[in-house]
Amino acid sequence: MNKRVIIFLSVLFVPVLVLAGILCFTQRNNSSDNNIVINGSSKVVEGEDLRVVFVDFVENEDRYDLVAKVENPNELLGFSDFSYIFKVLDEQDELLLEKEGRSFILPKESKYLIELGISLDKKPKRVKLEIIPGIWQELKAYKTPSFIVLNQRYNIEDKRTVLSGLLQNNSLFSFAKVSVNAILLGSGNKVVGVNRTFAGQLLSGEERYIEFLWRGKLSEDVDIELKVEVNVFQSESYMNVYGEKVGYERDVKSKKK
Repeated sequence: MNKRVIIFLSVLFVPVLVLAGILCFTQRNNSSDNNIVINGSSKVVEGEDLRVVFVDFVENEDRYDLVAKVENPNELLGFSDFSYIFKVLDEQDELLLEKEGRSFILPKESKYLIELGISLDKKPKRVKLEIIPGIWQELKAYKTPSFIVLNQRYNIEDKRTVLSGLLQNNSLFSFAKVSVNAILLGSGNKVVGVNRTFAGQLLSGEERYIEFLWRGKLSEDVDIELKVEVNVFQSESYMNVYGEKVGYERDVKSKKK
């Protein structure tokens, strides 16, 4: 079985993977309202808008998975929290569904936005993505968490496809909130499957079995991207807090003034 596994960490810069067929993208710009707090003082900053690499949907039997890849071009600024809306359209460009979500993005990060198991009355034609930015935050002093996935297995069974492995935290720190996104890329780097699992708490040196399930048989010839995500902006993501952080609550208050 021809497959290649790539493991990405959410705190690392991930090279841009350009896929064919960018669909549509809009972004609200509220940068004039964006404040950050540095050493107790507030100042207005204007970061570059997030960039969208692609937006697409994947049919999974009678349901659909929505996926977009976005990148943050800013060296030091990111969002600890931002909103996005997938807008699913039919052949006549009529709106079938809006699906809202929230995520975070770190400086110089490239990441996937995923919404799974969407039920629709008719087959979609294309998808738009709208991003509603949050408050820019500066992230300077942080150490890169280190994860690896051991014993990776990609099996196509009679009625399902299974990807599994052992997620190992090789960092010096223990994390309270860890999730992993799986992206399957087929011919021409076309997305043929997306999924997500939550590992929860992961102590330093601990291993956790992770598994991704898809209904039906997916392609055997795929490249696999595993993206481990930890929101380093939020202190509750850690069981051991480290480094100098910009307080999210203080940023929210500064915006209201």
